[in-house]
Amino acid sequence: MERAIFHAHSGLRYLIFLMLIIVLVKAIINALSGRRWGRNDIKLTTFLLSITHLQVLLGLFMYFFIFHYYNLFSEMSDPVARWKAVEHMATMLIFAALVTVLHTGNKKLEKPNRNRRAIIFIIIATAVAFSGIPLDRWF
Repeated sequence: MERAIFHAHSGLRYLIFLMLIIVLVKAIINALSGRRWGRNDIKLTTFLLSITHLQVLLGLFMYFFIFHYYNLFSEMSDPVARWKAVEHMATMLIFAALVTVLHTGNKKLEKPNRNRRAIIFIIIATAVAFSGIPLDRWF
């Protein structure tokens, strides 16, 4: 069960980044063509929000109940232990917060500049996510 939860958590990142690319491309197309942020765009960000929150829940479950990474706080001089105990979790929670703000800020249809806001939040969220995952863990 531990391996299944770990692989589900790790595998969801590809789906999340695919959705980030889709929402970003859709927002750029909307901005360039002068289209407004619509219901389909809200559905895309809702799906992105859902899978992001699912990944956060799986990660928190692993952090506290399976791997007990919080026990590594005494070993902060070790870079791998520090990454597992603090850095990865902090950056991914910031990423999830940015995705949540993106969705909640853009779901009201009467707000102006939603395409521009989506582009900015997706770029920032992607940068935060890439900073929290080492390159050797991508493939």
